[in-house]
Amino acid sequence: MALCRRFQGARFVRDADCDQRETYNLNVCNMNNVVVIVIGVVLVLALVYLNYRHNHRFSFDESRLRATVDRIFRETGASMLSKKDFIYKLKQILNCTQKEALYLYGLARGKGMIVDDNKEVRLAA
Repeated sequence: MALCRRFQGARFVRDADCDQRETYNLNVCNMNNVVVIVIGVVLVLALVYLNYRHNHRFSFDESRLRATVDRIFRETGASMLSKKDFIYKLKQILNCTQKEALYLYGLARGKGMIVDDNKEVRLAA
């Protein structure tokens, strides 16, 4: 509103094309807001997608798991480990989360690579 008035004599007077300029200014502001919102939504969707891809990138083949299990027992020098220590070493070597390590523990147990005896883990014969 302040842009549309000019001082004439002792009072302010509206310019003739004031309404047209106000409408243009409002449209420019609204378009800028829309562009910012669209860019924000695109960035958020990109972050969500990248996070999804990062969390679902986890795939494992049996030979790599077998090598990791052998390495754990070779490095510790023990024939038996507690389940907690085994999972901790699995997390350390593979640089994975607790959930992924538990999944791999179950996979190794299911494939017969390790034997679980009362929360103690040993290599299968």
